[in-house]
Amino acid sequence: MNNDNNNVPVVLEEIEGLESALVVASRRLDRKRHIIAERDRVVAQHEQTIVELRHAISEHERVNIEQRHKIAELECMLAEHQRAIAERNAKIAKQERVTSERVHMIATIAEQADFVMSQAHKLTTMATAAAAAPHTLAAPGNAGPGNAPNTVAPGGVPTSDVALDDTASRTDDDTGDEMPESSHTAKRRRPNQQALEYMHPFVLIGQDVLAEIVRHLTGRQLVPACAESRRIAQELAGLEPFTSSIPQRTRAGLSELAGLHLLRRSDADLETLGSDLLRWLGLAEQPGAVVFGPRLCYVLVTLGGIRLERMTGAILDNIFRSIMGRTLRSLLVVTGSATKNMSADKLCSLAKVWARNLCDFVVEDGGIKRLQKAATRCNKYYMSECPTDANGNHCDPTGEVAKRVLRDDSNDSTIFLGFDDAHDLEVLCKCFFAIADNDVDKPTAERLRQIAKN
Repeated sequence: MNNDNNNVPVVLEEIEGLESALVVASRRLDRKRHIIAERDRVVAQHEQTIVELRHAISEHERVNIEQRHKIAELECMLAEHQRAIAERNAKIAKQERVTSERVHMIATIAEQADFVMSQAHKLTTMATAAAAAPHTLAAPGNAGPGNAPNTVAPGGVPTSDVALDDTASRTDDDTGDEMPESSHTAKRRRPNQQALEYMHPFVLIGQDVLAEIVRHLTGRQLVPACAESRRIAQELAGLEPFTSSIPQRTRAGLSELAGLHLLRRSDADLETLGSDLLRWLGLAEQPGAVVFGPRLCYVLVTLGGIRLERMTGAILDNIFRSIMGRTLRSLLVVTGSATKNMSADKLCSLAKVWARNLCDFVVEDGGIKRLQKAATRCNKYYMSECPTDANGNHCDPTGEVAKRVLRDDSNDSTIFLGFDDAHDLEVLCKCFFAIADNDVDKPTAERLRQIAKN
């Protein structure tokens, strides 16, 4: 009993020690639990960061893909720009070549003008002689109506005699209209279809220009129908060598006469001219392609080489067929009202209206600079309306866009549509006085003279 009582303090002390140890262990356990909770929180934060980083990586990958697509588009645009630059350089090279050819053509025209003026001097002498004997101007051995060979008068009218009738054909300076022929001259005219068949078609052009030169210099009308006159016309047309020894005279005023660019052309030159015009009209590679009305009118007025009132469908069709190898009727022409084939007479009428409208535009709207601006604006508008093909080229194979533009923008498009190079219009305006001389009033004619000089 006493021993048990003696062991109680020891047991109590051990219990207290165990309790202290339990408290310490509990505290350690709490600290470990706190550490574990803190670690769990940190792990959760890291997991959240990983999720955000993965999302950011996905976003960067998407942006990278978009940038790659954009880079590919920019590379395509760069390739298109490079192709456009190459095409523009090719076009510039072509324009330089055309300019060089035109400079050469102008030099050739100047040379031909010397020949024409020497012939005009010879005809002036003949006109003086005709004042004393106005009935015939036949070569020696062919005097008289019965022996004079037949030929074709200016404008394609066959005749059997020649006369320089001052009374019958003098021009009224106040009105610009020619007086009617005398009955004596008209009575001696008779058809000669054989002359039309065997003579070169450009003899007609040469005769017309020859008649214009004589009228401008002498005030008389030439009706070539004898051997001498026919020889002169054939020399001017380049069918015979030029043999005149008449000295050269001034070329003043000859630049105002149309058609000189067709004089004394060889067959090879005319074939080249025809190829260039077919290519310019878009008919070289596609013979059935549509032709813009204004462009065709420009070609007809330029090829006609005669004043507007003398232009006829038959003459224009003959010239066009001789140069191009095609008839005017075969062309598919685009106007503001339709796209169709037209007769030569209808196209001749359209060309006259176009020429007078261009003349009025130059006189009333400020001359060449305004003309160039209007042509540029018109063609930019047309190009903006045209659809593009797979290569990015503007295309209008049926001419529907051109017809709509001609109809909607009739003020300028009916004159300028299709003229990408305003230099052609400028050159045309410089020679327009001779074409429009008898179709406008005196103030307009004077204005055209100033344009031609400048």
